[in-house]
Amino acid sequence: MAYLVVDADGHCDEPEDGLAKWLPREYAGRAPSRVTDAFGYTHLMVEGRLASKRRWGGGPNGTALYAESVIKNRAGMRDPVQRLADMDEEGIDVAIIFGTAIALTVNGLADRELAAVLCHAVNPIMIRSRTTRGEGEA
Repeated sequence: MAYLVVDADGHCDEPEDGLAKWLPREYAGRAPSRVTDAFGYTHLMVEGRLASKRRWGGGPNGTALYAESVIKNRAGMRDPVQRLADMDEEGIDVAIIFGTAIALTVNGLADRELAAVLCHAVNPIMIRSRTTRGEGEA
């Protein structure tokens, strides 16, 4: 008997560059941005504060405990065609994919309207940027 393998916790990186153009004019100046700390780690800046602490902890050598594939995102986090290759390599038939940095940040934002606006802006971008099939195909 063959089993269908479903990844029900698939993450991908939302496109952060140019997000301001997808926001209503009054929110465009509040679009998330990336900043780099003294150790070279990047963080999402939203509402004038960092949305996350340093990844993996422990300073610049904190990543030594993690495999290279954990430290650096695979190309399939951004490229839908490469995502299919990653899924094939891992034996995944179907993936339910949602964003990571912004998706996991909006629940903690003080401004709920900004959170809603970000979700509304990111969702159609994700659909367009993560589709490998033509219009109307399933």
